[in-house]
Amino acid sequence: MRSVRISLFHGSNQPFENCEDGLCPPPDVGELLVKGNLATICGSDLHTFVGRRACPIPCILGHEAVVVK
Repeated sequence: MRSVRISLFHGSNQPFENCEDGLCPPPDVGELLVKGNLATICGSDLHTFVGRRACPIPCILGHEAVVVK
């Protein structure tokens, strides 16, 4: 397993929790593990952040990965 850094969203007007010791399981058959440099947030994430869209929390926002060669 590889170590990953994540920021957990705990709800609108709550601070994010930075976690440096998360573990990423190895990919399953047919999956690929890609190292992303950062992630951007989309409109749905922004709605979640301001409280207009419900989601299970804690969660990780930012699913639009940016990979720089």
